Amino acid sequence: MKNLIIKSFAAVCGLATFAAMPTMAVAQTPSTAPFTMSTTKPRLVVLLHGVTPTQLEEPDQKIGFSGHARHYWGFDFIKGLQGRPGESTMTVVTPVLGGNFRAFNTTAAGWYPATIDSNGLDLAPICFPISASNPIPTSGLTSSTAIRQYITNMTSVPGADNTMVMINTRDGSKHLMPQLAETVEELYYSYNQAFGSLPDSKQPQIYLVGHSFGGIIARAILANPTGADLFGNKLSASQRLKADYLRKRVVLVQTLAAPHQGTGIGDPANDFADFFSTFGHDVLLGVLSGYNYLASGNQTPAEVEAETKEIVQKALDAISGKRDCLQDLARVNEYNAGILHPETAVRRENGSLVPIYTAAGRTPGGTSYDQNRSVFLLGGSAWNPLSTLDLFRAGPRAAQEATKLNLVNSVLYHEGYLREGKKPWGTATNPNGDRVSSPFKGIGPNSARPVSQGWFPSNSTIYGVLDSFLAGKPFVEGIPDGEWDSDGFLAWDSAHGLNLNARNFYRVYEPAKYGSLLPWDVNHHGDIMFNAANGVWIHNELVRNAGPIVKSGSRTSVWGPFDNQPTPSNNIKVEVLLVNDPLKTLDYGSGADYRITVRIGASETTRNLANNNDEVRNLDPFIGNNYAGTVVPIRISITERDNPPLDPDDICIVSPKKGQSSMYIYFDTRTNRVLGDLNGPAGTIFNTIPNYFGIYNPVQTKIRVTKI
Repeated sequence: MKNLIIKSFAAVCGLATFAAMPTMAVAQTPSTAPFTMSTTKPRLVVLLHGVTPTQLEEPDQKIGFSGHARHYWGFDFIKGLQGRPGESTMTVVTPVLGGNFRAFNTTAAGWYPATIDSNGLDLAPICFPISASNPIPTSGLTSSTAIRQYITNMTSVPGADNTMVMINTRDGSKHLMPQLAETVEELYYSYNQAFGSLPDSKQPQIYLVGHSFGGIIARAILANPTGADLFGNKLSASQRLKADYLRKRVVLVQTLAAPHQGTGIGDPANDFADFFSTFGHDVLLGVLSGYNYLASGNQTPAEVEAETKEIVQKALDAISGKRDCLQDLARVNEYNAGILHPETAVRRENGSLVPIYTAAGRTPGGTSYDQNRSVFLLGGSAWNPLSTLDLFRAGPRAAQEATKLNLVNSVLYHEGYLREGKKPWGTATNPNGDRVSSPFKGIGPNSARPVSQGWFPSNSTIYGVLDSFLAGKPFVEGIPDGEWDSDGFLAWDSAHGLNLNARNFYRVYEPAKYGSLLPWDVNHHGDIMFNAANGVWIHNELVRNAGPIVKSGSRTSVWGPFDNQPTPSNNIKVEVLLVNDPLKTLDYGSGADYRITVRIGASETTRNLANNNDEVRNLDPFIGNNYAGTVVPIRISITERDNPPLDPDDICIVSPKKGQSSMYIYFDTRTNRVLGDLNGPAGTIFNTIPNYFGIYNPVQTKIRVTKI
């Protein structure tokens, strides 16, 4: 709706794809005045989402409306970006075409699904932390004058203590340049309407955060190309002025699983589309019908079949649609050699490079597949905690995304897709890109399938794909296998731009200290933008600390020679105060034989506890030494130590998060707060008993994390 309204004014305003209404109460011509950056200015994180279906394909996602912000990004992630983890509310202010504003207060429970905030005239919504000293009164939520005064008051709070988050809502199914045009127009008008009338000292500096294709859009804003994309689309002169207005305010960029070198899914996408348009989904779905005896609860086999078919169809449609953007994804390296050359990411023509930080998950399943998920009737254990189909049909959103990505990953491996000219799964040449062992290792042909070959698989191939998918084997963290790690959509090298050799690409962490359990390492492509710890990490490491100057010879950026303050070092103590088998099912009749593993950062400790003891209290503390003031990853897992090899029925469930076995938490030593599967202040005794239906071996724990 918004795009249609805006386009109707395009001829009047002389814009290519996105135009303001003639009555817009903000500057039509962007100011060319210089913009200064400092450690005390207000800070605005701008979120750029990735590829989307078309608006007609998924109307519930509200693509192109402000409500899409609430579908795509997690409430907890945004609160983390604000440096307010655990805060239960925030205020959302939405500029409206014509110069007015709308506002509402929201909680985590009211954030998703997006049932409001979808006005057709909305621009990019802005999320503010709740301010005890400056709450917006309920009576002011419908007054544009009151909302404008609220914005003025909130931007008077200096520095990172008032981090705001603006969310782009473009249609992510189009080619690169039309997406860039929509993004520039929306962000310019939202920013200018909210902050343009303020003095320079109160106008916020920008931190771009782009997930997936949004990371490429972030680079495109900074490149501000005069040339066309590979399909002939260009920015107008007016749009380039608006891009200049935005990019001179950008301190840095953080990308989350961005295809800096493209993705293997780009090549076969049209092959998949041709296959499914010819044969429908019936071949794959027909194979699945053989598994419908797995119906449980109150569902009939027919209901299970209908539900499973819908999920599989959506999973395959995610990469098989004939969307324009998928063609761009297959040709990102051509953009890298042209209009998006890495060193075009600057604040002005021939100006200074903008630091670009990168992050990405390592497995298609993330932590939802942290242990074997095989289906019993396909050879798995009768007591496996949750099967692949359980997660597929009834798991939380992140777990369902994980199963979809695993299905896609299985197809790609079996059919020889991914990087052309190499083995289909690629070959790791950098140890940072190879810390996870894949259950698909070696599957598929040893030479890549030519794009021209087309995809017309036999029934036996489809059975092979589904069997390996339904086996639900986990990707094993910490065991290199010679292949590039992948988050289910793209390889690790692409996510980090490892082969671009650009001076403005940097990483913010030390792999030797934090290992592969950084907040984003436990995520996959579909849930990296929901994890609160990811947001906190970006807030602490980048929004608070990192500056606009690239430090020569370093992987970091600074504000200036005297502005980069050192962070304190801390030791961390993890206390396990209780391990208990509440159902008394471990080694029934004789008591449990626990094995506990605790990992703090990159340091892991395993202990065998006393034999035949269902309840163990007050273990000796686990200590992590000398961690800087940031977000430290911690993993806790427990098993019943039968003779090796470990059987699925020896897996103990300690996480309160449905779909995973181990507990993944993060300790923010700066704010002294525990995040992740547990959430609360340091020193809290967390008493956890997993209670979701269908699991075996739930283990009660009491955990306390403190800084020493």
